[in-house]
Amino acid sequence: LVAVADRVPLASDKALASAMEATAVSRGIEVVKKNPEDLWGQYSGGAMLDERKILIGNKAGAETIAHEIGHLSAGSLRRKILHNPLVGITAYQSAALALAVAPAVILANLNDGSFATKKEIEQKKRTIDNLRRAGAVVMAPRLLEEGLASAKAVTLLRDALVEGGAPPAAAKIRAVARSAARLGPAFLTYTSPLMAAAILSRHLGKRAKMAEK
Repeated sequence: LVAVADRVPLASDKALASAMEATAVSRGIEVVKKNPEDLWGQYSGGAMLDERKILIGNKAGAETIAHEIGHLSAGSLRRKILHNPLVGITAYQSAALALAVAPAVILANLNDGSFATKKEIEQKKRTIDNLRRAGAVVMAPRLLEEGLASAKAVTLLRDALVEGGAPPAAAKIRAVARSAARLGPAFLTYTSPLMAAAILSRHLGKRAKMAEK
């Protein structure tokens, strides 16, 4: 399904993107086009929560536009908690930075034989595991917000496809597949610090077993 959705004709993409822009306007959301000279920005989007605006590139797909609308579809409680900059941005970035720096330091120490005994490797593994658990808790609000915005995107895409004549069941399948193909990779970038820490933890576990021999 993902492979098929990623090959929907360009004309269909443009029509669906236009439908998403119309949906935004109907909800009182201002649609602002990004600088067309910004290569990466042509395909990306962003939400200005306080101003009820979405910023989109001139080549942004329907899924991206729907996702940004999803951020602005939050209720009062979600806005109060998940849209709090200290919770959704500052805390997330701090945890991501810690999860990037600590593994680099640990890997550097592993290259020094005097810091690579079984006991020391196990201690480093515990440090990474504890940091990963704490990081998961701190990063959870941002990850939840991104997930909720994507879930709303699926609903918006399904509704637009149904309005365009697609059967409801088929529209839902297409909406899910398209979102998975085009929003999934973006979500993985948010979880990458946690995944990197998990990979390092597994590597340290293997190193500790090797140190026994």
